[in-house]
Amino acid sequence: MRRVLLLIVLSFLIMGCSKKSIQTIDTSTWKHIVDKEWSNFDSFAGSGFYFYEEDSVGYCVYMIYGSGLPVIYEYTSKVEIKEEGLISIKLPENILISDSNNNVIDKDKTVVTYLEFNDGVIKYGDMEFKNINDSFNRYDDNDTYTN
Repeated sequence: MRRVLLLIVLSFLIMGCSKKSIQTIDTSTWKHIVDKEWSNFDSFAGSGFYFYEEDSVGYCVYMIYGSGLPVIYEYTSKVEIKEEGLISIKLPENILISDSNNNVIDKDKTVVTYLEFNDGVIKYGDMEFKNINDSFNRYDDNDTYTN
């Protein structure tokens, strides 16, 4: 009987220790990127990421900037810090894939995407996103768009 009880207790301990925490607020990477807008202007009007926290959960807003309009597209995803400097978010497949053959792409399908944070720069593929101005972001305290 004691062995059975011991096995049950050990099983719960092993299962509890093996669950990976997805809490993002305690990591150094999160502290550097949160409440800032990270922008890249290599393309026509540019794009950016804005990271924020709500109820101890990290979120990222991906934005495509417009010409004459501040933002023409945005998508919000939960954030997971996989390890220091490696940020995981989900983005819609249709903005990641340029299909020149006009094949049908599922606009609701999301793809896990990885961003790298190092030396004050967020890298996404070959693009670099920089925090241009710490005091500027397109969102106020209520996560609504502002100019």
